[in-house]
Amino acid sequence: MENVTKWLDTLEDNVRDLVIEKFDRYLDELQGITEFCRSPIEKMLAIPLYDSVERSKWNHFGDIFDISPQVEVDTGGNKYTVDFMVRFGIQDPEGKNHIFHDFVIECDGHEFHEKTKEQVSKDKQRERDLMKKGYIVIRFSGSDIHNTPEYCAHEAMDIINRFLQDKLRTLRG
Repeated sequence: MENVTKWLDTLEDNVRDLVIEKFDRYLDELQGITEFCRSPIEKMLAIPLYDSVERSKWNHFGDIFDISPQVEVDTGGNKYTVDFMVRFGIQDPEGKNHIFHDFVIECDGHEFHEKTKEQVSKDKQRERDLMKKGYIVIRFSGSDIHNTPEYCAHEAMDIINRFLQDKLRTLRG
């Protein structure tokens, strides 16, 4: 932080004000996305995931995107609260409508996942229920998130980007 303060002191007043304003906005956005996370690993993934989604919104997939933590999903028989819902809207070939694609990102901490056979079975059923409703489910272990949160976010966005590229190719024929 000391280096940042020194750097800010070297800037002209109007430039420094712009940097501080942008930084404040960014911190507000990070606070908004992390305050609803339920666990430390979710918070660890939320920050680089938000950055990755933010960068991806400027690509050729369209201008509608959203990332939300702790979203309740009704699968028509069960209701689940997913760790993150990432929604992208891509324009149809005529450019009139957006086609939405929802991706579920789950953070599987050891305390709540894969401890017992019953929990494994419950998680697998949950994933199948979500997939039947059309959600693409991306799962990360708590250890992977703890050790390499940026890599996990990058991998999630790579999966999402590849899916959207394939979808765009199909739409364009």
